[in-house]
Amino acid sequence: EEALRELNISDEIQKGHRWTHRYKFFAYYQMGQEDEAFKSLLETLSYYPRYDLEAAEQIFQESGLNAVLKWKVENDIDTAQDGLYYGIANDLAMLGKIEEALTWLEKAFQLHRINVAMLYNIHFRSLHDNPRYQAILKGMGLSD
Repeated sequence: EEALRELNISDEIQKGHRWTHRYKFFAYYQMGQEDEAFKSLLETLSYYPRYDLEAAEQIFQESGLNAVLKWKVENDIDTAQDGLYYGIANDLAMLGKIEEALTWLEKAFQLHRINVAMLYNIHFRSLHDNPRYQAILKGMGLSD
């Protein structure tokens, strides 16, 4: 709730910034507020022409938020650019697809598209004890 308050302040300062919507999506998702999470995700997707917003709406109505997130990941993988690798890993981790998330995180690492912020990413908590995650940290010089 505190994060949402701060994000609303951020939105007042820089109205409609796509990252504000993305982080609102994360907050609502963590809180289990699917309708609000979907609205924020849809706002985020609206900045990128590769997403069919009507398809996202239909998927949400028929199958729920995780189905939309899965659809987004599939779309991102189909159009994968190195800048998307970290986001793909994040979204896969949100869906509980640990091994797939690690594969994309490794790709992001190889291209130097990650930073220390990954240590604080709530969606990567389930990866912390995984040897593959630990290897990435070691490669970044962030482990013992």
